[in-house]
Amino acid sequence: MSDVSALPCYGEWPAHHARMGDLELTFTVLSVKVVDHNVAVLIGVCPAGDHRGSHDCSAEANGYRWTFRGSVFDQRGEGAGRVRVRVMSEGDVAAEPLEEKHA
Repeated sequence: MSDVSALPCYGEWPAHHARMGDLELTFTVLSVKVVDHNVAVLIGVCPAGDHRGSHDCSAEANGYRWTFRGSVFDQRGEGAGRVRVRVMSEGDVAAEPLEEKHA
């Protein structure tokens, strides 16, 4: 895993292959802030439900696969049966460079 503190101090990027526990998130954005400690926020749309508690989260953004454990701190309706969640990291945030695909 890469040292997240070696990455830019702040960034916000479109995210792909984002997950919160067993749920795939769509229309996702990942925001990372490195100050005294690393903070990541994953924002995306998923089926409505009870999303309380901690979740293993991951997303591909800015050339890295980001992973962290986080919990939902905001949830809003996003159409029939869907919600937009904001998940904030709880503790360590890890980033591993994505492997380039070779033709």
